[in-house]
Amino acid sequence: MRLGSIDIGSSSIHLWVVDVVDGAVHSVHLDRAGVRLGGAWDEHGPCLQPAAVAPAIEAMHELVSACRELGCDVIRIAATAAVRDASDQASFCAEVHARTGVPVRVLSGEDEARLSYLGVRPRLQPGPGPDLVFDLGGGSTEFMLADCERVHRVTSVPLGHLATRKALGWLPDPPGAETTARLRALAVAGFGPVLGPEHRAARRLVGTSGTVWTVSRVVEGLAGRPRPAGRCAPRLARAELAGLVSRLEALPQAELDRLPEMDLRRRDSFYVGAVLVLALLDDLDRTTLWTAEGGVREGLVTDFVQEVG
Repeated sequence: MRLGSIDIGSSSIHLWVVDVVDGAVHSVHLDRAGVRLGGAWDEHGPCLQPAAVAPAIEAMHELVSACRELGCDVIRIAATAAVRDASDQASFCAEVHARTGVPVRVLSGEDEARLSYLGVRPRLQPGPGPDLVFDLGGGSTEFMLADCERVHRVTSVPLGHLATRKALGWLPDPPGAETTARLRALAVAGFGPVLGPEHRAARRLVGTSGTVWTVSRVVEGLAGRPRPAGRCAPRLARAELAGLVSRLEALPQAELDRLPEMDLRRRDSFYVGAVLVLALLDDLDRTTLWTAEGGVREGLVTDFVQEVG
């Protein structure tokens, strides 16, 4: 059976087409549309970026058309925080459905966390005790206290790199140490109250999402270490991440391409994401961060495989 899995995020839309054969997943096609939906506000609260709605719907049409051209038997679309929190959620989902013929499943924060964990779980090495896995997105961050057998607890916090940047207001370029201090304060205020003793006692802190993975790749490049093979979970020292943040404080955004392994599609989220991760490490008193690629798109596939048995 061929499945098309589409994840509508705050900063981009991701597609993964796979073949599911006897419970095994074989990748067929990957695609991404860089459409920023999150970060706008109107008199009713958070809303979708008005200028991004039409391009997002057109991108969805193109991605679903690609699924059909590739012969997908099933197409699933899931939307996360940007759509979930938007005052115009219903009209957007109705337009996507009308344009593509596929309904949009708007994930709750808990569902998003569960699917994110399912997506990253194959990259984690089993061990004693649960890990604390976090998915840093544009509109929210999901925390999963989980081991390879089950998810013990999920928590969704409406604080991501886009939401934090919105709360901060104007971002200087280069940002400087004072901006970093303000971002760290926002992160501690948002993350600290929801992270209890069981989170702090977790075996490892594991970060996922495109922004965290890009931070990982850049730190590896600056340290001169080989690029991690596949989508495994490399380790980063807290001191290495602090060094990256200090470097970014003095680096204009236009010069981010000077950084090794930098993904310029993450240009707008990179500095804020790095500071949020560093603040989380400090709040949890961790000296090491594990990172692994995977998320909702992959979780939708795993969820489907479990569903069909």
